[in-house]
Amino acid sequence: EQFAKERPARAAIKRHNGAPALFINDQPRPLVMYRATLDPISDYGRHLISQFRDAGVHGYAPYVALDKCWTGPGKYNWRLVDEQLRAYLAVDPDAYLDVLVRLVPPSWWFEAHPEEMVRYATSDQIDSNDEAGRVLRPSPASAAWRKDVGEAWTALIQHMETVPWGKRVIGWHACY
Repeated sequence: EQFAKERPARAAIKRHNGAPALFINDQPRPLVMYRATLDPISDYGRHLISQFRDAGVHGYAPYVALDKCWTGPGKYNWRLVDEQLRAYLAVDPDAYLDVLVRLVPPSWWFEAHPEEMVRYATSDQIDSNDEAGRVLRPSPASAAWRKDVGEAWTALIQHMETVPWGKRVIGWHACY
């Protein structure tokens, strides 16, 4: 792998020329990132990445779904995440990644912990897949959810610390 000999990237927000700036490996970079909404493995997704690359934007905020990789209690298959992140780097070898991790549990977790779900005041009827509606989600007050998702997220970060492309991850963001 091309990144195997690199040191892990270091990122920080610092003042530069009187304004906040993103520094990667002590070098100021444009504080612009492409927040991908398309599959980076698709032809169109790769095309969009190449447009940002060609414009000199080498910061990306890929979106990964934890539920697609969390196969059972304490069990994970990071293949999909690896493929997604490597797709950015294949198109833009100068890319740095600020990864958005969607913290929604897999179906097996919902089934194992029905008492840990959000309860709605008007009804427990789940009526939507739209995040603005009543959706099936674990309660933020659930100690079981916070413990399990914390372990899963830790496992993801630990995995990324062992693979060459993980050296290009400069941040992690929880999203719901």
